[in-house]
Amino acid sequence: DPVYPAGLRTAGIEGDVVLEVLVSSDGKVLDAVVVESSNQDFNQAALDAIYKVGFEPARQGKTAVAVRIRMPVKFRLK
Repeated sequence: DPVYPAGLRTAGIEGDVVLEVLVSSDGKVLDAVVVESSNQDFNQAALDAIYKVGFEPARQGKTAVAVRIRMPVKFRLK
């Protein structure tokens, strides 16, 4: 889970960020950029979180390959 920005949590603000993520053939995040955001104050938390995630590599046949994906990151108050 991403770290919820304290000021947004206190203000009761929820939001979404969509990242375009380049995942290597070994499942590591090589690059990530924000492509959509409901509030720019969520962007850095979303980017920080995605770099901590490990992915199952994409496959072309039996060969692991790098892939670019879009990944939503949702910030919801519980």
